[in-house]
This record gives sequence, structure tokens and C-alpha cells, in this order.
Amino acid sequence: MKIKISLLIFCIILLSSSVLSLEASIKINPIMSEGDKIEFNYTIISEYSENIKLYPSIICTKSPSSNFIEDKNIDLVANVPYKGSFFGGSIIDETFESEYCYARLEVEDGEIIANELFSIDVKPSIDLFLMTCKDKECNIQTGLFIKGETIYFDYSSSIEDLDIVFNLIYSNGSKIEYNPPFNINTLDTGVYQIDFKATKEGYRDFSMIQYLDIIEREYSVIKNSEESKASLRTMIIGLLIIFGIIAILLYFLKREIFI
Repeated sequence: MKIKISLLIFCIILLSSSVLSLEASIKINPIMSEGDKIEFNYTIISEYSENIKLYPSIICTKSPSSNFIEDKNIDLVANVPYKGSFFGGSIIDETFESEYCYARLEVEDGEIIANELFSIDVKPSIDLFLMTCKDKECNIQTGLFIKGETIYFDYSSSIEDLDIVFNLIYSNGSKIEYNPPFNINTLDTGVYQIDFKATKEGYRDFSMIQYLDIIEREYSVIKNSEESKASLRTMIIGLLIIFGIIAILLYFLKREIFI
């Protein structure tokens, strides 16, 4: 019994010796901002000469696109520092949010040998929604209007005191700047581009493009009504012809039976 216990303890020590023999450290910029590469350098020292499989990685929760892991086999020489670097494949841009992340070194059996906290510090985004509506209260929102119909332009945002630039761009390339909320009913038929921008100190600049369609009333209502009437007349005539043929066939069939 004592021999079995001794063997078990020996196996545990043997399996964990390679991990326990490793010392690792990570050097990374503690605060990263827009335009920075997500990367770090690391150093590993082992008491023994050995080959290990290493998994350097970046772990973030709000920006999954920044999460990246690679695997590599490295040869360690006893007590000689092994230096390496890792680029997570991402450069911080407007898609990132402020958060805390980890730079991590892990070995094959899942043991984490180094774990370093760093932060991504970027300006918050402006949440903004442009509305084109059929009524002043914007209960009916749409991007399709009939010529001569009043169009109400407005926007919603949880951020106050925004500097807004609103340009309505015509098909010939000319544009008129407006200050929403406003309304207009003089637009001719066609497709219009809305160029909408918002800025505020301490926030990322916001910009978006949206399109607006103006159509003729006659085309959308009267023409469709005439086409519906024509289709209905054709269907009625077809039904009358079918009923007439059936009546004639029944008449001759009845005569044959009584003869």
C-alpha cells in the first residue's frame, strides 16, 4: 500500500515538474488607445532543457474580434531566458469599446504560466438614430414618400448637446444643409442621399449615409388601381366563358339521356 502511494506521488510530481520549472513574465503596454497594436513581449525561463507547446493569447470580452490565440513549439535551454513576442492580429479602431483585457501564456496541459492585465481606453461612441417620418411625432417612419407629401426629419440620441451637420444631396450632386428637426414638402421625384454627421468633445465622431425615395402618386396609386380593374375584368370574362361551355355541355348531355 505504501509503495502504491509513493508511486502515485512520484507520478504527480513528474507530470507537474515541467510546469513548476517554468517562470514566465509578460511585458505589455498597460493602457492602449485607438491606433495601437495589441501585442506583447514575454520571457520564459526553465530549470531544465525541454520542449514545450506554448499558447500566447489576448482575451477581451467586449471586443471578441481582438481575441486571438496561437500555438507554437519552443525549445528551452536550462536557465537561459527564452524571449518571444506576440501580435494579436488587431489594431484598435472605432469598433473597440473601453474595457480590461488579459495577455496570457498557457502551456499544453491548460496551465496558465503568465497572465497580465491591461486596458483599452477609447472614446465612447455616439448613439444616434436618424428618422424620416410621415408625421411630426414620428409615429410613422419610412424612407418612401409621395411627391408633395410633407416629410419630417428628426433624430434620437441619449447624448445631449451634439453638433449636427445634416446635408440633403440631390441627384445632380447639389446639396442643402438643414438643422433637424425640420420638415419639407417640395422635393421632386427621385432618390436623395442624406449625409448625417454628429460630433461632441470626448466622443468619437459619428457619420452615416441614408437614402430617401420620392415617387409619383399616379404611378403608385392610380396606375396600380387601373391594372387591378383590368385584371378583374379579364377574370370575370374568363369565368363567364367557362360557365357558358359547362351549360352547353350539360344541355347536350341531358338530351342524349332522354333520347
